[in-house]
Amino acid sequence: MEESEIKKISPYSILTRVVGFEGMFVKLRAEGLELDKECLWPVKLLPDGVKEGDTFYIRLGNKETLAEEHQEIARKLLEEMIN
Repeated sequence: MEESEIKKISPYSILTRVVGFEGMFVKLRAEGLELDKECLWPVKLLPDGVKEGDTFYIRLGNKETLAEEHQEIARKLLEEMIN
């Protein structure tokens, strides 16, 4: 699924890039925003093998909006597999 499709489904997300590590945390920098902001995220909450340069989406949502997003993502993936 392309980034533009993800943004349509999940408008409350930020693309981040791993820019370093600080102990038990990975330093993430927001990509494509006018901000030069970084945040720390626990390494244990990321997939194994994460390295500098990897990208991740950080999403915010409540139970209802996340359930809707998951359903829409599943629908889009099924459409891609069928076509």
